[in-house]
Amino acid sequence: MSDAWTKIDFCAQEKWHDAKGCVEEMLVASQSAGLITENAQDNQAGTLYHRWQMPMYHLEFSQITVSLEQLRAQQKLNLAMEMGY
Repeated sequence: MSDAWTKIDFCAQEKWHDAKGCVEEMLVASQSAGLITENAQDNQAGTLYHRWQMPMYHLEFSQITVSLEQLRAQQKLNLAMEMGY
């Protein structure tokens, strides 16, 4: 299973979809290795797939100076993307 996470270093421009690929590969490997029992439920796999935290040990979290106008513009863009506009 660790092979799924060693393919990407998560230190620069990696995004959440990169982590989702690793989660999916890890879940498939878990199933192949017989680590998922018959007691597992579909919603548990979904929870793991959608809520597994992206590795952050190499990411830079220093403060970025951004104006309120830039934040508002990004907020509008994010909302439009979520709504499918």
